[in-house]
Amino acid sequence: MRRFALLIVVGLLMTRSAMANGTIISWGNDDGLPTGTTVGGGVYWDFGGQVSNTPTDTGFTAIAAGLYHSMALTSDGSIKSWGYDKHEIDGDTWTSGQVSYTPTDTGFTAIAAGGYHSLALTSEGSIVSWGEHWETLLHTIPPWTAFQDIAAGYQHSMGLYEYGGWIESWGKDYFPQVSDTPYDSGFTAIAAGQHHSLALDGNGSIISWGNDWQGQVSDTPTGNGFTAIAAGAYHSLALTSDGSIVSWGEDYSGVVSDTPTGTGFQAIAGGWEHSMALDSDGSIISWGNDSKGQVSNTPTGNGFTAIAAGGFHSMALTAPPPPPEADCLLEGEVEGCGTEDLDALYAVFNTSVPPTDAVFDLNSDNVVDAADL
Repeated sequence: MRRFALLIVVGLLMTRSAMANGTIISWGNDDGLPTGTTVGGGVYWDFGGQVSNTPTDTGFTAIAAGLYHSMALTSDGSIKSWGYDKHEIDGDTWTSGQVSYTPTDTGFTAIAAGGYHSLALTSEGSIVSWGEHWETLLHTIPPWTAFQDIAAGYQHSMGLYEYGGWIESWGKDYFPQVSDTPYDSGFTAIAAGQHHSLALDGNGSIISWGNDWQGQVSDTPTGNGFTAIAAGAYHSLALTSDGSIVSWGEDYSGVVSDTPTGTGFQAIAGGWEHSMALDSDGSIISWGNDSKGQVSNTPTGNGFTAIAAGGFHSMALTAPPPPPEADCLLEGEVEGCGTEDLDALYAVFNTSVPPTDAVFDLNSDNVVDAADL
């Protein structure tokens, strides 16, 4: 009877530890283009939901925000997408597919959201893409299985090779954000804006190319020691080794000039005309264009683990709940268990005081371990 009881308690306590998960919070614009926008002589509608359709599930491990759609990666490597998925012009509706064509496989390791397309990286290092196919955007995906990272711009995409750190770009090349991709090796991170791109090399220096209308290329900071990069529509950001932020490019609504000072930031993200940063305590700071509440509705508190900035909306991933005390797996003393764990333990053994080790040490070897099961 005691053997059966011990199995139940171990199962209960280990289940609580395995329930660590992440949930998603979204805020800002919940629509596509404003209803009635004239495009190509027709009246244009977008169908949104990138905020209101945010999944309420748990277990998410990564997030990505596109122009009007969002994505999340689950713990088993499956992908969820929501938000804008189709157009309507003068009553004719068609699907762009960045939501409805989301692959149903598992085992993906990274995601990226662009203007009207999305990308995912498989565990083998190959790239999958879906959505609208601007300038063969979906038909020129590199066929190799050696990528370690991906990035999605408005109408172009990028991949970073695992071996050598080379970069491959494809899609629209008007500025030219594809053909000017550097042929050097040794890059460690990539980021894609509307029509420009940037990369971080092994020394922590940054190189940018593509559209330079607002100085997002020519004003790229020199020097090294940068640790992370991010791109908005016409601006870019970088994180330094001490956790301070540098921004350059278009300064619409103060997205460059209002960049927060100080150190200790651990992550950055660039939206269309707004930016975000994750502080060392897991709190979020947003600045720039607030036309849809993407800045003023930023959640308070701390403990967030990831951020993503879309066209005019933002996302954050909450921290998983803390695991039980280490001693709660019944591999030693039980005094380290939390109150809720001890209550369950006492109920099984019908006692109101901490059971002694002898209760659990079924084989009398003076240690409570798997052998006692």
